[in-house]
Amino acid sequence: MTITIQIDGDQYVLSDETARALIEIAQRNNVPPEIALKQALLNEKFIEEQTTSGAKLLIEKNGSLRELIFKPEAA
Repeated sequence: MTITIQIDGDQYVLSDETARALIEIAQRNNVPPEIALKQALLNEKFIEEQTTSGAKLLIEKNGSLRELIFKPEAA
């Protein structure tokens, strides 16, 4: 599966793993891949803005609260 994105004349090819994840997210949310990608980018931007301004990400699971350490994947 290949998904290519064009930005300002430059083309970027998503890896198979990333393309599959995008399709899975789109299907789960019943939206086209373009909308799923937009939502994912906006979510990433929000998380980065929050963590760089000192906010903590907390996840509650099974009655237990844990901090999520957010580190964007390196290229």
